[in-house]
Amino acid sequence: MKTILLTAILLLSIISAAPAGQQAIPSYYSQYDFLMAPASTYYEGLLGFANPAALNFLKNSENRFYWSTDGTAAGTFKNWGLFFGSPHIGFGMLHQKNGDFKATDYRISLGIGSDEAAIGLAYGWSKVNIDSLKHERLFKSSLIVRPLKYLSLSLLGDFSVESSARRGA
Repeated sequence: MKTILLTAILLLSIISAAPAGQQAIPSYYSQYDFLMAPASTYYEGLLGFANPAALNFLKNSENRFYWSTDGTAAGTFKNWGLFFGSPHIGFGMLHQKNGDFKATDYRISLGIGSDEAAIGLAYGWSKVNIDSLKHERLFKSSLIVRPLKYLSLSLLGDFSVESSARRGA
């Protein structure tokens, strides 16, 4: 438990050590619109897309498809996500369209651990149609600690592999 706590403190220190890039890494909320609760507790973190450590808690292979409409216009199909996961490994893609801007983010994730704690790693890349709004390739690390039956704590860190941009949650 001390090792996990020490790892969490180290991860948080690294994330907060440097200033974040402006738009190099998409905002946390724009990436996880399909989650109704924190990524460490709800639907296994979009099968590792939002929180790779959550893949440790999967018992079987699963896949999910989410989409959102534009208000009440049920025929619109601008934002969607397709996620695949099995115990310890996952793949996801998230497509977003806003006006002329289109972006599809891809992520390969790994998660290992026990019932009380897990760590995860992921690599992500994007395809966008407007170069000035490009999302940078990123490395994601995460930690989930579940010290009590109804308590789940998590740390997430995104690190750009193209610049010094970082984000933590």
